[in-house]
Amino acid sequence: MNNKPQTINPYDTNTPPPNWQPILTTLAENFVGRKSVFSEINQFIQQYDRGYISITAPPGSGKSALLAKYILTHSQAVYYNCQINQQNRTHLFLQNISHQLIQHYGLDYSILPENATQDGGFLILLLQKISDSFPSNQHLIIAIDALDALDLNDQISYTNILYLPRYVPQQIYFLITRRPFLSQNSRLLIEAPHKVINLKNYHQETKSDMREYIQQFLSQNQHQEICDRWLAKQQIRENIFTENLLNYAGDNWLYLTTVLRTIIEDFNNANFEQDKLPSALVSYYQQHWQKMFPRSPTELELNILKQLVNSDINLSVETIAKNLDESLDGDKFDIEEILENWWEFLEIEKNDSGEKYSLYHPSFQDFLRRV
Repeated sequence: MNNKPQTINPYDTNTPPPNWQPILTTLAENFVGRKSVFSEINQFIQQYDRGYISITAPPGSGKSALLAKYILTHSQAVYYNCQINQQNRTHLFLQNISHQLIQHYGLDYSILPENATQDGGFLILLLQKISDSFPSNQHLIIAIDALDALDLNDQISYTNILYLPRYVPQQIYFLITRRPFLSQNSRLLIEAPHKVINLKNYHQETKSDMREYIQQFLSQNQHQEICDRWLAKQQIRENIFTENLLNYAGDNWLYLTTVLRTIIEDFNNANFEQDKLPSALVSYYQQHWQKMFPRSPTELELNILKQLVNSDINLSVETIAKNLDESLDGDKFDIEEILENWWEFLEIEKNDSGEKYSLYHPSFQDFLRRV
């Protein structure tokens, strides 16, 4: 850990955090829609004088782009991205956010105290100072992207993730994004208003936003000629291509945008069918695999995964247990433990008979067939 003091200089508070601005701009490029989500965020801020807002959705659902767009349009905000440039350690978060807060509000610190990154004590001190200085019509948003990417090895296990405060000062809001998680693994014990926004609840609006995005992409001056030639080569009309791509993408923005970019960047190999994955998606899914299997997979894990990969329907734990190879030593509790470790990559269907599981997107399922 690098504890060398760094001089803290102020910056223009009417602009996004300077060190993050290029990333924010890239993430929000050609952003479309999400009006209902933005409305819910603003309603929460109007209704409560402090709190947490958690935006959850499976990988590739556009959480990062949504957060970036929101921050670019709100000057009273600081930002941190846990999956960019190896910034996934707690002490780096505390250091960076503390710097931003001191710079943004001109607090009286030329360097960070030595204990600033040991726990959340210095962060809450800064937040209280800022809160005390606010007029009634001002607030601060602390936006944190991709909590699921964190490496928490340098943090005490029973503490809040990133040492985020249990008690939040007035007019302070945390806006965070993360993949699906089990409630017992939230690492977020708070005594403040908390709203969870699940992007999967916005299916129809997402479809409408995606359709608008496709139409804008295909008609952009720098894309139109190449896209027209590609559609002609595929012998498919634009409206049919749009509906097919929407069908393949589901609610997954990453799949949709990657396919469209591939048309421009790799014309001859671009294909919107699921059996021909763009190389960028293959790399992304390899990261999933590495997170699912940080060590060599066991035979039981591989057998469970094989069932999920080869099934066209959601599977219950009982069904998976029934279809295990007879040579394997495993029961329903073992299966549940493995599925819990894969939670962020699963689609969970809940009904009166219990829970059923599938992989979160067909293209990831297709990738796993080839592994």
